[in-house]
Amino acid sequence: LKPDLEPASHLLNLFSSGPRDLPERQQSLRKMIAWSYGLLEKEEKLTLRYASIFPASLSSQMLAKLLGKSEFEVLALVESLVDKNLLKAAFTDNETTRFFMLESIREFAWDEIRAEGELPSMKAAYVQLYQELAAKAEKGLQGKDQEKWLGILDIEYPNLNLAMEIGMSSSAGSALWRKSFWILVYLEQYWMIHAYFNELIELAERALQAIMDIDTVDDDLTVLKACIYSTMGTAAWLKVDIENAHDYHQKSLELFAKLGDQEKIAFSVNNIAVNADNRGEHDKALALYQRSLALYEKQENNWGKTRLHLNLCNHYNLVRNDTEKTVEHAQKSLEFAKELGEPFLLSVASFT
Repeated sequence: LKPDLEPASHLLNLFSSGPRDLPERQQSLRKMIAWSYGLLEKEEKLTLRYASIFPASLSSQMLAKLLGKSEFEVLALVESLVDKNLLKAAFTDNETTRFFMLESIREFAWDEIRAEGELPSMKAAYVQLYQELAAKAEKGLQGKDQEKWLGILDIEYPNLNLAMEIGMSSSAGSALWRKSFWILVYLEQYWMIHAYFNELIELAERALQAIMDIDTVDDDLTVLKACIYSTMGTAAWLKVDIENAHDYHQKSLELFAKLGDQEKIAFSVNNIAVNADNRGEHDKALALYQRSLALYEKQENNWGKTRLHLNLCNHYNLVRNDTEKTVEHAQKSLEFAKELGEPFLLSVASFT
């Protein structure tokens, strides 16, 4: 998953001076692909080039959005490319049709992208596409459609990874750079639900280093910085680095308070409460849990209320050995989880 579309297999040497530098067998393969490509209509060529940027399989819906065309129009173009053996069709477990491309054809298409001078605009459109998907997924993962969104993200994960890599490799502070880190922030719950902790930790540490190297911070970057501090706090907590986890969550809380973001304030206060419990500061933790719960109740946020009642259930059970309070908060967490309909929290609350 290289941000400059550098081929992984190097079946076709795109960095040579041209096909004549290639072995005869590869020249023959390249000529065959070039011949097929030359027979395509203009819109088919464009569709093939844009389809080649997806490192994994792709859907006609996502390709249509990338091209800025209707799905109906793009599906007809894709089917034509399948008929010409330039794309392959495959089916997912839920019988959704996905499309993929052989590596040799992909590398030829990348060469054409460079020849057309499309790479900068294509990168921008691709990162924007997956930032929008990640933003929708963040909300979708907190409700009854969680399973659907987990399935979507599982399939699109290699494509999302490329979008992050393209952005993170861009100029610091640029629009592409910022969008890549927003994808990371939006997908935090995805990694947590799947327990992909190592990947989250690695990306969070990379994001923190990048954000700390920026001198000038505008309002948009302040929001992003606060979110990255929060994600880094979670990463530190996963590494059982409680002191740093507390410090990062405290920094995120200070920035969210400055911005007046009540939902994020509630989220950060809850995280600091968990850190306080881990540090043995149980009275402080209880006060913070109650403060966070009050904020979520004011916002009528069932996702937040479910998590807080689960944390309070654990607090009263493991710290205070208070069975009555433990049961009370367990029952409330289940009540709100049922209203929310999110499978992950519902399963945790039911088990509790």
